[in-house]
Amino acid sequence: MNKISKIIIAIIALCCNISLNAQEKNTYSKIVYKFHVPNNGKMSDERYSYLLFNNEHSIFISQRDDFPKPENKVKQDGNSISVKVSNSDEIGSYVYRNFSKDSIVFREVGSKFMNAILVVDNWKEISWDISEEKKKIGNYECQKASGNFRGRSYTAWFASEIPSHVGPWKLFGLPGLILEAYDSNMEFYVVASEIIFNIKTDEEIKAVYNNETKYNYEEFKLYRKNYKEEYVKSIKAKLPRGANLNLKPSDIKNSPIESEFE
Repeated sequence: MNKISKIIIAIIALCCNISLNAQEKNTYSKIVYKFHVPNNGKMSDERYSYLLFNNEHSIFISQRDDFPKPENKVKQDGNSISVKVSNSDEIGSYVYRNFSKDSIVFREVGSKFMNAILVVDNWKEISWDISEEKKKIGNYECQKASGNFRGRSYTAWFASEIPSHVGPWKLFGLPGLILEAYDSNMEFYVVASEIIFNIKTDEEIKAVYNNETKYNYEEFKLYRKNYKEEYVKSIKAKLPRGANLNLKPSDIKNSPIESEFE
């Protein structure tokens, strides 16, 4: 084989290798979850959500405009009327992680009175206690694990047949994909409803930025601490001129998933 032929073969091999690597980067696994968050001492209505991941990064998304969502509800109790509205926007709430970094980015959708927020959060490993207890979820045998994370005690069921350390929301770090998880008060609950491997798409896994209020981790802790006060201020700021509303921070009901921070 002459020198020119060797060069041509080397170029072809290099091109094939580049093509394969590109294909791997655009090949993901997608897990659809039924997702419930805390709602004043109970679980919220079910939210559609999904986890998209490969070997480099992952994103867990919910509350996006194009996702199925609960219907808005009106409840009357005597002379009091309350309206339950399902908030969403074009981007949605998400938790994004690049596995090569020690931080995550998460976004929470806004409401009529509060802006969406975007937070660069500390990546905190959960110290899981893995038991021998097992159960079947779908077609997968799952093993039980328990761990504490920012004010809640969680039980997670992971499938070691799917060797990935990712999971829904901020629950990660087990030797298998988390298919179900819930906290001890059954306010937070998430369970996989569909698992799809090797999706080939041009869609990128990335943290999307728009007009959110942006916080670093310390700023976010302060935001969460003062949330009720800021919510009242925001409502009053949107009232018509001369209008008065006797609303106090203690009147605001709020039950975030995370109640403690390191």
